[in-house]
Amino acid sequence: MTSEQEKPTEPQGWIFFARILPERVPLTFQVPPVEVCSPHFGVKLKFHETNSDRGQVSCRTTLLEGQPDIFFVRNLLEQHLRAIIDFFGYQQGLSFDLDIVSATSLTGETFNFGIGIPGLMNAHKAKPGTHELPVELVKAAILDSGANIALAQFRKAMREATGTGFYCYQAIEALMQSVRLGSDTDTQGWQRFRETLNIDRSAIDFVKSHADDRRHGRTANISDAERLKVFLICDEVIRRYLEFVVRGRGILNAGEFELLNSSQLGNSC
Repeated sequence: MTSEQEKPTEPQGWIFFARILPERVPLTFQVPPVEVCSPHFGVKLKFHETNSDRGQVSCRTTLLEGQPDIFFVRNLLEQHLRAIIDFFGYQQGLSFDLDIVSATSLTGETFNFGIGIPGLMNAHKAKPGTHELPVELVKAAILDSGANIALAQFRKAMREATGTGFYCYQAIEALMQSVRLGSDTDTQGWQRFRETLNIDRSAIDFVKSHADDRRHGRTANISDAERLKVFLICDEVIRRYLEFVVRGRGILNAGEFELLNSSQLGNSC
């Protein structure tokens, strides 16, 4: 007779619920089961039949290999769902977006997903004046074209986990283009940008290292800790650029803005 300890355990699984945006364009489909691997992290999942009933999506997920947390699974499922809705959007000439709302484990535990990046939110809460409206910085964000591009890319980075490095590097590159002079070569432009905002090359290189795969059409892999570090670097670069604009586009005071380098930012969420 098999003891309790020897009984095979049931595969871990969840049922995810999402919605396709905009909801005023209801999208209905059924997609057969698929198995998804993330070899870099040693994870294998099965996404059972994916159903959308007028834009309301459900998908049962079973863990086959590895020990990912619920947020890692959500990110893989997001890639799966985005591939589906991107295909339908391409086929019909429509632009869809996705919001993963919640998940329920097979043991009955419920997870409700917010729209924030917890580590980034905590970092902002720790800064003085977080709850004050910086009017001059808001004006700079609205009126400066470089800031417009950077903030739009930062929004995309928050919405798509595997694209974080790509979008954050795009944001930083847009700001560099706004700082460089017309006669600068690319090398001179990057040097001027770093010197103006007092940024060490290591910080930008760290973000770029997580952008290159996507930039060259390859699958990107990024851990939660690496993703947070990319966010913290990009967040600080954007803040410094907005200050640069508000202060008349002069070199930032190194006494007020210490050198931003990769090693001074933590590697964990």
